Amino acid sequence: MSGVTPELDRVLATTFADASAFHGSLGLAAAAWHARVTAILARCGKRPDDPSAASFAERLHTRDLYLATGCAERLDSAWQRFDALYHKYIQELVRCLARTALQASDVGEGLLVDLFLPDRSGHSRIASYDGRSSLATWLHVIVTHRMANERVRKWNTVERPGEMPDLIDNTMVG
Repeated sequence: MSGVTPELDRVLATTFADASAFHGSLGLAAAAWHARVTAILARCGKRPDDPSAASFAERLHTRDLYLATGCAERLDSAWQRFDALYHKYIQELVRCLARTALQASDVGEGLLVDLFLPDRSGHSRIASYDGRSSLATWLHVIVTHRMANERVRKWNTVERPGEMPDLIDNTMVG
């Protein structure tokens, strides 16, 4: 790969091999893996020809990033693997944070759909995962924010006693 240090090239090759051995071949091309990791390096201020880029890339949660990259590439096998690994985790997490079973079901299922669907930039939302934390931690943050947003949305749509219109027409009193 041009513009990449030999050490980073080695890290990219070994992390790709390790992650694909761990998750199985999801159909993710090595070129897509290299592009994803170098894009993350760039976003974090590391150039591929920077000698410190290899050690930074090694510290990423590469097995999780490989899976998320496959999902972002819309590979069915990646989504199936993601579902097998994280569906129960997301459901249990939502169940712990939700106030009702219906809310847990809505938020949990909605989250899986939202991770698949494209955001404003046209990329699937799971593409924003950058591997600097575990995928489980990233999902925990997403679920926690989603639950907080759901509570605010519910709070804003409920009429409160102080906001109730007067039930008595004051012009008739008197």
